[in-house]
Amino acid sequence: MQPVARRDPALFRHGMSPASKCLIGLSLSAALVALDGRAEWAAALRNNLERGIAPLMIALELPGEAAREVGRGLTTHGELLREIARLEADNERLRTTARSLDILQRENDELRTLAGLPAERLELRRTVQLFQRGRGVASQRFLIGAGTREGIREGMALVHPEGVVGQVVAVGETTADVALITDAGQNTPVELARTGVRAVMVGEGMPDRASLRFLASNADVQPGDLLVTSGLDGYYPAGMAVATVLTVERDAQSDFARVICKPAASVDARRHFAVVVPAAPAPAAAVAPPEAPAKPAPAL
Repeated sequence: MQPVARRDPALFRHGMSPASKCLIGLSLSAALVALDGRAEWAAALRNNLERGIAPLMIALELPGEAAREVGRGLTTHGELLREIARLEADNERLRTTARSLDILQRENDELRTLAGLPAERLELRRTVQLFQRGRGVASQRFLIGAGTREGIREGMALVHPEGVVGQVVAVGETTADVALITDAGQNTPVELARTGVRAVMVGEGMPDRASLRFLASNADVQPGDLLVTSGLDGYYPAGMAVATVLTVERDAQSDFARVICKPAASVDARRHFAVVVPAAPAPAAAVAPPEAPAKPAPAL
């Protein structure tokens, strides 16, 4: 029977030691280096081996290169999205600026037009801005951004180069209420520019519509006639366009004709107007008191 000490299990059997393996590897490496430096066939063998394993190296490099390309593509895509967002924001700012410039251009055109009103006929005027329109389509009143601080008073006329717009009916400290010439019950003394016939134009509470009152049925008035201010009320400057005659209806049983008019000045697309400020009346010249009659000299 074999002794127990001589029966080594395979689990505990050891091969060549690490030191021996290292010496063998170093020897082979030195031999290969010596052969590579002295023999040409070693260089050819190395080149053939490199060409043989080149496809394998390329295949091993492909996943990494693909991952890098994907990363670069994602980075470029993100940069493009950010650039598109920035360009869209810039474009929106430019559109907003363009709209603001258009509004400013229209306002400048209106102010230039108002500045062209004849000063000699309007005496003194003040440019005001529309503050708030009346509510509803049929509202014929609105607020202007000027009041008693700016010298606005009730009864002053609101005009535009196209013609008369309305009249100040209520004044606050910083705003004023203006009734258009089409406001219900708003009376405007007018005369026909063609014939000089005088009448009173009354608003009917509807936009772009008014009518003439107290005009005789046999009066010389025709569609298309221009109505201008007569200046009899002392508020509206004389000779400014007011409206154009649209229709004329005559009834044999009535003494007055029914005349429908359309205002000359449109306020829908306007924001600036001129308020006619009456000039202060000149002080009256001092009148010298009449001299007392001379008393007759007493008779001698």
